[in-house]
Amino acid sequence: MKKFIVFILAMNISVSFGQHFDTFESESLFLRRLNEERLHDFSELQLSLMSKRFSNKSDLLYLLYGEFYALQGQYDRAKISLSKISQSSSQYPHGILKLIDITRNTEGKKDGYVKYFHAMKDKPVPIDLNDAHRNAILLYSKLLSDEGNINKALETLKYFDQLPHDESLDDRKFKLIQCQFFLNSVSNLADKGGLIHPYKNQIETTVNDLETLVWKLDNTAAKAYAELAHAYNLLGKPENAVEILKTGGDFLFKLEQAITKKNGDAARSPLKLANFYIAEAFFKLAEKSFSDSKSETAEDYYSKSITKYNDVANNYYDSTITSKAFLKVTEVKVILEDKFGKKVQFSSNQEQVIKFKAGKSKLQAKEYQTASTLLLESAATDLSWVFVPESLFYASISCYKIGRLIEAMAICQFLQDNFPKNDFTHKSMYNLAAHLWKQSGNLSKDKLLVIDPKSDAIELFSQFIRIAPQHANAPKSAMIIAEAQYELGRKQYLRLMESDSDNPSNEKVSREKMHYDFDVAARLYDFILQKYSDNAEGVKALSRLGWINMMLRKHEVSANYFLKHHNKLSTMSLEKIASKYLAAVESGKIKKFNRANDHLGELLHVFDNNAPLLKFESYQNYHKRTLDLLASNNEILAELSHEVNDKTKFFDVSINCYKIFAGRYPGDRKQTPNIMLKTAKLYLKMGDHDNGIRWFAKLGQNFPDTSEGKHSGFLLGKTYCELELWDKASFSFSKLSSNFPSMPLENLRFIAGKLFGDIDGKNLTGIDPKIVMAANEEILSRGKSKKTTKSFVKEQAVYRIGQCEMVMQNYKNAITRFNELTISNPPKNKKTLSYYYFDALLYKAACLKKTKQYQDALTTLIQLTSQLNKNTYPEKYYNGLLAAGETLLEMGDLESVKKSMPRFLNIMTFADIQNSHQRDIIEQAYFQGAVACIKIGDNIQFERIRKNYLTAFPEGKFNQEINSLTSGNIQ
Repeated sequence: MKKFIVFILAMNISVSFGQHFDTFESESLFLRRLNEERLHDFSELQLSLMSKRFSNKSDLLYLLYGEFYALQGQYDRAKISLSKISQSSSQYPHGILKLIDITRNTEGKKDGYVKYFHAMKDKPVPIDLNDAHRNAILLYSKLLSDEGNINKALETLKYFDQLPHDESLDDRKFKLIQCQFFLNSVSNLADKGGLIHPYKNQIETTVNDLETLVWKLDNTAAKAYAELAHAYNLLGKPENAVEILKTGGDFLFKLEQAITKKNGDAARSPLKLANFYIAEAFFKLAEKSFSDSKSETAEDYYSKSITKYNDVANNYYDSTITSKAFLKVTEVKVILEDKFGKKVQFSSNQEQVIKFKAGKSKLQAKEYQTASTLLLESAATDLSWVFVPESLFYASISCYKIGRLIEAMAICQFLQDNFPKNDFTHKSMYNLAAHLWKQSGNLSKDKLLVIDPKSDAIELFSQFIRIAPQHANAPKSAMIIAEAQYELGRKQYLRLMESDSDNPSNEKVSREKMHYDFDVAARLYDFILQKYSDNAEGVKALSRLGWINMMLRKHEVSANYFLKHHNKLSTMSLEKIASKYLAAVESGKIKKFNRANDHLGELLHVFDNNAPLLKFESYQNYHKRTLDLLASNNEILAELSHEVNDKTKFFDVSINCYKIFAGRYPGDRKQTPNIMLKTAKLYLKMGDHDNGIRWFAKLGQNFPDTSEGKHSGFLLGKTYCELELWDKASFSFSKLSSNFPSMPLENLRFIAGKLFGDIDGKNLTGIDPKIVMAANEEILSRGKSKKTTKSFVKEQAVYRIGQCEMVMQNYKNAITRFNELTISNPPKNKKTLSYYYFDALLYKAACLKKTKQYQDALTTLIQLTSQLNKNTYPEKYYNGLLAAGETLLEMGDLESVKKSMPRFLNIMTFADIQNSHQRDIIEQAYFQGAVACIKIGDNIQFERIRKNYLTAFPEGKFNQEINSLTSGNIQ
């Protein structure tokens, strides 16, 4: 019938969601009805709808969400919602009380009550908070009393004054509550071994207060009689306690009869308290008589006390008093046997009940050793007794609380073998397994090698799931086992990631172990999916299977699991977003970029429609990742595409993603600079140099101190170089010159090589030589301070500095630099030969010529050509011959001019005219040879050279000059 009602309710719900109630209160009432029926999915949907309709009632919504999560046991989420309620809100006290209710530790509860009563200070209690307020007063007072702070507990009771007038709590009842609370607090203190002497005067005052309550024969008076006996016992006047209860005995007995007739039982009878306190009085009188050596009187009083204790224990329902009565029965029974030899006989069933109840009381009092003994004896009395599973359940708790784990496990095994379907068996197994699991990090393996907490916990969880697969804690148990196995595999995975692969055999073992652990974990998660697919554990299993397959590089399978996990999560959450993102990542790894981009596009749509999410850093991170990955995927698609239009389309998507990122997170110094750098580079890749340059400049302006900002200045100059806009490139690099010491070597080498021209500095292009020289000086400086810098790089820097000096007409400085490559380290063999040795000789000779040191120049060139021939470095050899001939020609005297001719003829005869590099040298040799012939007056040779030149170079650059050469126009 109940299932039918729930079904009808669900049908009504599904219809009613198409319409709305008039008020927030009516919708809240409907929500609570859903909660009562445990229809959590509908409750969540109702909350979602209310959040949209009543967004102005945020504090009330936080309270409802807190109640909803608490009802499902999601206490962390409940606390987050409840803690968001504003302190100025009328819902704040309700929220605190709910927080207290779901807080498990005593200190947390105390802090909550302090906040609650501070919030309620000097404020009238709302009608809807009356019962909760009264309950808070009593519970907080009890917490204070339990820790021995009795006076503060009594002060807290005065908060009752805040409550509006209530006929059910008149002055007499309130006075009685105060007296009861105080006397119980003192009793608890005495039970814990505390001193009650400091409270003697307050107890006597309490006696006076109670005596004012017995004039009217009602329930309050009846309880007052019992509490008077209680007070006299605490004062050490048990005879007064007996007397006062005799006085009110007839009245108490008649009242109990009336209560029993009305309620069907005597559970609320004041006679229960009266019987207990008169038993206490007899017990104290017995102790006093025994100390006075009145054995017969003492025995009589002990016998009377055990009779009364037994009456309370057997005739009233469970309560603190009945638990104490059971303990007292066992205590007095031992006393009578030990001191007087009097055996108190109970039926075996009654004996079993007494030990059972006494054991539970000892367990509540945290006297675990005694509790375990009593509970085990109770169960052993008659194993067919209906309460045996419960007794053994409490016995197992008592055992593991004091570290008797083997016994606790034996109890669980006994319960499993004999009561496999009993709920207490299931609770015993789960509790012990949870205890072992929780303590496994603190408990080392048992010294006798009998107990291994972690593995034994897993074994218990496994047995528990096997015999109680439908138990509420079964999914959680299965998840604990699966998570343990997953963690083993994950550790192996991390070890492999950190491995340097020096030992292939160890790596193979780790990889095999990882595959085994993940395989076992996957089978466990599959089991959870089959059995508990609709539980939180079933949802989590999907995510874990995604991660396992990701680490095993089964990307297709991993992507599918992440997608299933995303779809299974009904409400928007970070976890839901993460799963969709991971599905996209895994799809990209198998080159299914379109599918990945579909997932990422859906995520961007979610972020666009849920802008408030981006206020949280965790959601921002996934938004950033989504934009970056979508841009990267489209870049890859553009590279793979053969259609120009498709390339443009993909690149445009990437550019748009990067722009959104930079615009949405302009203050992110960690990621935005890199995104801006990617944007600029992408523009260059598209051939849009203007936008590329603009983004480089923007990056440098917005983030000048970041590594990307600094690098952007170099890339800006490099882009200008590629466009051969040398003036702009020089300006960009000049702004970086102060940062040359911190610039990467590869960047410095790029700048250091951007100066072009021939030996004489003609046709010069490139960056300002001052900047080039500064870059080379920095390279050379690093070479001197760092032994790791290659000698080739150092020589290159010296060579280029010499070039720069020559271009700037600092010929002496240039010669010094070239000498470093030619004189200080002359070549002895090919191994020590500088790469720049022969080039440096050529440039040195050119500089010597510029300073009119012709003989030295000629000597340098002879050194060059003597160490080369036409088969080794032919271009350098022929360039040396040409330069030597030109030097002799420039010396001017007839003898020198004659010596130049063989060099020119050598080039004309042996150089390869088909080689483009040698062709220019040959053409130059023809012209210079013709000039030499005119100078020495050899017209026949001149005509032969002119004719050969015009034949070899019909469109040569010297055609006009060679045709017009005469002795009259040669200087």
